[in-house]
Amino acid sequence: LPIGSPTPAPTNTPDLSEAFAQCQAELNYLYTQASDACLGQPTGYFCNGGLPPRAEPMGAISNQMAVVGSLVEVGLIDRVNPAPLPSNNSGGIMWMRLREPQSVSALLLGDVNITDVTPTDTNLAPWQSIKVETRQYPSDCTSPRSAIIIQGPYGDFGEIIVNGVSLRINGTVAVETEANNTEFIALEGRTQLVIYGEGRTIQAGEQINVTYQEGDFTRPLSFPDAGEPLNFNHIREFPITLLDRP
Repeated sequence: LPIGSPTPAPTNTPDLSEAFAQCQAELNYLYTQASDACLGQPTGYFCNGGLPPRAEPMGAISNQMAVVGSLVEVGLIDRVNPAPLPSNNSGGIMWMRLREPQSVSALLLGDVNITDVTPTDTNLAPWQSIKVETRQYPSDCTSPRSAIIIQGPYGDFGEIIVNGVSLRINGTVAVETEANNTEFIALEGRTQLVIYGEGRTIQAGEQINVTYQEGDFTRPLSFPDAGEPLNFNHIREFPITLLDRP
């Protein structure tokens, strides 16, 4: 230092380890509470494992859904949006289990806004076609990204339409949205995707990114030629022990 310059004063470096440990402990408690309340529950219902979600229609049914472990028939709900994960020393976790002909179960982690967009003038079952939007948030710990993880029945196919893409799932697939893209990430088995009659298949370890007009996740614009290796950072912290088929 030049002669006469003041001596630099030491600054405190924040210790983030305590906040990290606290956040991880809260997540682990949430996972335990959620699995105790909702694993093994019957098909045909939503089961809430965390903070009260936003749900429509509002009223008695949505209020019932606020209780941890509550079972609400899927046909009574039009839209559900769990809280970010983590938030308020807890977070949003929810299960959706659909009967035949879909025969799929889904785990909603964090801020996943799902809406039943099944046409009402058909004989299709509720939630056979859904719109999904996910939002991501910074966290003090290694929390999972907001996503919906969908599983088909063991050894068979489950079917559902997500953001205008028909899925035939023999295994497990995660769905996230980012900007004007929907990411379909194959975690197990294989998933067949069909858009406007054109099909693709992704195996475990692959993903397909489908593009949409900004703000509209109901009509895909394009279909990639093939899958690509999955983005592992997008699935790194998924609590897979919460799935109906870990």
